[in-house]
Amino acid sequence: MADFTTHALLSYSQHPDASDQPQPTIWDIREPSQYARYPSKPEHPLSDYDLSQPATNPPTSTLHIVCEFFPGYWPIKIRRPNGVTVGDVLEEIHSTLIRRISLSEWEALSEKQQGKITAVFEHRCDRAPDRAVCRSHGVIRMDCLLEHTWFAGLSVSFEMDTTCIMTLRRERQKP
Repeated sequence: MADFTTHALLSYSQHPDASDQPQPTIWDIREPSQYARYPSKPEHPLSDYDLSQPATNPPTSTLHIVCEFFPGYWPIKIRRPNGVTVGDVLEEIHSTLIRRISLSEWEALSEKQQGKITAVFEHRCDRAPDRAVCRSHGVIRMDCLLEHTWFAGLSVSFEMDTTCIMTLRRERQKP
């Protein structure tokens, strides 16, 4: 059984628009963590105070994060002797997902997956200030998430110690 809970800014909610439920941080994980916003005030970035808050209650010095959208084994492991913070979680998610995928990870993907990921990679490079530099860095883990690039929160795993399951979603369409 889980022996901790996650901070409200990190917690997954099954009811993303319910006003009586805590809502996770609004954040496109393709962007650095300083672009994370308050759920109730999307125009405001999270404060240094919020980022310094313990990610869990009680605080823990080790936190693992897994996600069903990861096509490979890309665990996110955070170790901080003084306790993992909200900011540590956001930083580590982003830094893990901007790493280049390995040749063996690429070859383990189906041809169909490779085609979809290549299209996302090309689109990312087309938007980059320097297309050549972007292409030289190759396909990154973020590309493999396709359109699921918005943070939807963490749920405590009941099966794995000190582990949370990250939920991602697609960008909401504007009405």
